[in-house]
Amino acid sequence: MSRQIKSVAVCGTGTMGSGIAALCANMGLPVLFLDLTSNGEDRNAISAAALERMQTGRQPMLKDEDALARIQIGNFDDDLVRIADYDLIVEVIIEDLGVKREFLEKVESLRSDGSIVATNTSGIMLAKITEGLGDRLARDIAVTHFFNPVLVMKLVELIPGENSDNEVIECLSRFLANDLGKGVVLAKDTVNFIANRIGCFWLLNGLNSAGTALDAGCTMEEIDAALSKPIGV
Repeated sequence: MSRQIKSVAVCGTGTMGSGIAALCANMGLPVLFLDLTSNGEDRNAISAAALERMQTGRQPMLKDEDALARIQIGNFDDDLVRIADYDLIVEVIIEDLGVKREFLEKVESLRSDGSIVATNTSGIMLAKITEGLGDRLARDIAVTHFFNPVLVMKLVELIPGENSDNEVIECLSRFLANDLGKGVVLAKDTVNFIANRIGCFWLLNGLNSAGTALDAGCTMEEIDAALSKPIGV
């Protein structure tokens, strides 16, 4: 089966989900944009509010009216079934292992054969997310770790699982690089992957160095000046 991604369902309309949805719509792809069901009269109020935010501000996320028209909003209770019509389902919900597993179990029951699932997480291992959720999902899923802001940051970490189909990973890699213009780095399925491991090391090392400098007589202002602008923070 030759995999192609011509449509994207984004599940989660927070900062990362909004960025991914906007990027895909800007690149000409139809997007299904879903989130929790509102308790109010408008059951799509949460996704509608996110779409509104994408159009406002000093730098709107959507480049034109055509991009806006490519996005269809909905909610998980009424519209999750619609993911069956989409080639790529991107899960971008809360960074909680149990919640992700429960949601992906629902996704797995509704998606079509041949579709691809991407879970966006900054450090939860894919093996833990997919454990016990079936062979089909294990073959068709990978982690895509986008960075914030999605429209600006070029890097995406792509993390296959032990049982991920090579064709799925190749398709995702082509899509991220060629269609979305990202720089794709393959990472192993370890806690925090590559970038966050480096970031945590840098942060802790910086804090230790700051403590040493403070003990040596430097002021807080001097330490802040040395560890901020000169290294791009």
